[in-house]
Amino acid sequence: PSELELVGLYDAQPGDVGMHFLVAPSDTPLHGFTRAVITTVMAAVFADPATERVVVEPDVANTAVHALNEAVGFVPERQVTKPEKEALLSFCTRAQFEAATAAQGVSI
Repeated sequence: PSELELVGLYDAQPGDVGMHFLVAPSDTPLHGFTRAVITTVMAAVFADPATERVVVEPDVANTAVHALNEAVGFVPERQVTKPEKEALLSFCTRAQFEAATAAQGVSI
């Protein structure tokens, strides 16, 4: 994130990893599917021992993704201005992810 998406917008730390994920719309929505996707993606990112923190910057108006992010441990820090959007800069450490998933009874 310090070299592409968020250059100059936050103080990058060693072990920071940026994340984007896409989930296609479904004709038959499955309750909890998107949360399972983000949980699986986060587990894969944190499987690398060098990853200390995941950094995201969803659109400030995307309240659905804010709720998903919170469910897996992200903590919003502040709003930042990017050329394409106003974004909510948020971080999730390994410990925050593990605590959030354990609280939901999810084993990773």
